[in-house]
Amino acid sequence: MGGLALTPYFKGNLTVNPVLANFWGFPLYWYGLTMTGAVLAAFLWWRRRTVAKLGEVHSIDLVIWLVLFGLIGARLLFVLLKWSEFSALPWWSALNLHSGGLSIHGALIAGILATIIYARRYRLPIFSLLDLLVPPVILGQIIGRLGNFFNQEAFGGPTDLPWKMWVAPMFRPDQFIDQAFFHPTFLYSMVGLTAVLLIVLAVERRSHIAGAVFLTYILAYSVERFVIEFFRVDSDRWSVLSLAQWASIAAIMIALSISLIWRGIPPKKI
Repeated sequence: MGGLALTPYFKGNLTVNPVLANFWGFPLYWYGLTMTGAVLAAFLWWRRRTVAKLGEVHSIDLVIWLVLFGLIGARLLFVLLKWSEFSALPWWSALNLHSGGLSIHGALIAGILATIIYARRYRLPIFSLLDLLVPPVILGQIIGRLGNFFNQEAFGGPTDLPWKMWVAPMFRPDQFIDQAFFHPTFLYSMVGLTAVLLIVLAVERRSHIAGAVFLTYILAYSVERFVIEFFRVDSDRWSVLSLAQWASIAAIMIALSISLIWRGIPPKKI
């Protein structure tokens, strides 16, 4: 049904309005609503998975840490990557999330850091916590990708494929201003992330090693993101690859290195 509902927007018969509604002069953005829904869905699944294992307090407190760290990390990395644009704007523009502007890599790095700090503070097994977090995080990513559609951002290059997506002129890159239809990379990401979710759930059922689910996620998501980046036209680039692709390569190397180290004495699940 979701695909059918989006069809008129893909064809250009309907135009996406980033603002859902206005309440007493305050706009409610689709992007913000989508991100809120993503966090809520991830939280509900996390609670269902962890209350019995961690208890009521930890299942809520860790999420608070993750939301705060994740939001700060996601926005901070985005601003740093776009510093040439933000340096010419008032400082408070870096705090304006109404129109989007979050980096998933920033959120993941900050989230992992928050989990490590929290686990050490309360003497909880770090990799077991990370394993528990992975599936809900992926669910949040899948839902969150819809925010790119509502913001008309993070799409791919021009295409004439049957599933092409119409993009309003105001959101088109200057070099493609005369093109109307583009690759719906948000949809590609949702499909790819769904595959990643199925993979990590399969590993979770079969593996008895703490950290196996987490490392599988890092590897699978990095490969997925690396491939998707070839379709994107708005990514910041360094040499022949985008910054996200370089980050994916680094993540793959780190995950593989940890896997090789664990071949000797892998940590056991608790």
